Amino acid sequence: MDRIDRIYDVNVSEGGPIRRDRLWFFGTFRTWGVDQPVADTFYRDGRQGVDDNNITSGLLRLTYQATEQNKISAYLDRIRKFRGH
Repeated sequence: MDRIDRIYDVNVSEGGPIRRDRLWFFGTFRTWGVDQPVADTFYRDGRQGVDDNNITSGLLRLTYQATEQNKISAYLDRIRKFRGH
């Protein structure tokens, strides 16, 4: 029988000016995953086998208004995926 033990998704974001009309930031962190038992699969101690997955993502963006016509942006994004069993 197919089933899911756990599903979760958590996301936190924040952004705004660092220096008015010159420098802004935006950042976000997210983690989500699924734990799903696998049919006819067992650990040595007799517990049911589980396909456990987790993805974690972090992002940061800075924007600088150099002149009235020119903006400069820097962007960093990191993603980590974990698959346990």
